[in-house]
Amino acid sequence: MAWFLRDREARRATLERCEDDPGRLAGTRECVNALEARSRAFFGVPDLPTTGLGRY
Repeated sequence: MAWFLRDREARRATLERCEDDPGRLAGTRECVNALEARSRAFFGVPDLPTTGLGRY
């Protein structure tokens, strides 16, 4: 997800693909990470380190 925070164009392109085929792609790791990065970028939330405890 940190990569999507840094690379705005990759985030945009990925989200476009995800939105074009939500039934197949919406739950993929790539789409979830791009969506989370978009939210964090919009709200100005910094990239937080992972805890190693799995997904939150």
